[in-house]
Parts: sequence; C-alpha cells; structure tokens
Amino acid sequence: MRDKGFTLIELMMVVVIIGILASIAIPNFMSMRGRAKEATLKANMHTLQLAAENFSSMAEGAYPDDCATTVSEVLAALMYPGVTSAVKSIAGAAAGLSPSGTDILLPPGFKNPFLPSFNSWESNPPGTISGCTYYESLPAGATVAAEEYSIRGFGKDALLVLVLTAGQ
Repeated sequence: MRDKGFTLIELMMVVVIIGILASIAIPNFMSMRGRAKEATLKANMHTLQLAAENFSSMAEGAYPDDCATTVSEVLAALMYPGVTSAVKSIAGAAAGLSPSGTDILLPPGFKNPFLPSFNSWESNPPGTISGCTYYESLPAGATVAAEEYSIRGFGKDALLVLVLTAGQ
C-alpha cells in the first residue's frame, strides 16, 4: 500500500509553476504602480491649475507670481485701494510642506505621489524632484501679478509632456 501525499518532484513542479506566474505578475504590478503615480501627479497638476484659476477669479483676472502670493497683494499691485481681507493664496502665505488654515486654495492632503516626504508643489521653473508640480508665472509688469502661468510636473525620471496653462 502506497502512502498518501505528494512526491518531491510534484512539489518541485508546483514551486516552478508558482515562480513562473510570479515572474509574469510582479513586473506588471510594478508598472501599474508607476502609471498610477504618474496619474496622481497629473491630477495634482490639474488641482494646482484649478487653484490658480480660483485665485484669478478673486484677483480680477490676474494670476499670482508664485504660490505664496496673496490675492490682496495682487489687488494692491493692480491699484485696488483698501483691499486687505482677501489674503488667500494658492499654497498659503507661508510656504511649507503641509500648509494649513483658511487662506489656502489647495485641498488638504495635496501630497507628492513619488516622494511623500517631499513637497508636492514648487513656485519656480521645473526642477528635478520626482512627483513635484511646478507653478511658473509670466509677469504682467507688476511684481506680484501675472498674465499667464504654466504648470509642469516632474515624473519618475523626467518632466512630463503635459503642460497646463491659463485658459485651458
């Protein structure tokens, strides 16, 4: 009478089959994860664009020079006297990793998808921080107001092809 159970060869075949399936599934999973992070970066770019357009609607059509520029600074530069209550800015008057308060147009939880410990936005021309969204203004002559802007995102290794600008 033969003992019930599996032979060593049968167990080895099962391990080989599981290894083959894993070698197919793991690279697909990793590429899907990278695509999801790129999609999050594009969503962050769009959110920053919405914040810039929201700012513009409060600032008589002008865009901020950088993410910390307040609406009242822009209105004062555009010669609207006595404006001091409209202090909202894209990322808060004091730039930081996690700005908070009622003066911020970005939603809470605006995080860098690639490097959560790094900032998710910057107010300067495109740099090299993976997952960062860059806001760059094109000045209108005043020191704090701008006529246009561009928003770029830096993916895992390079700038994304997508560039968001005013009026799109």
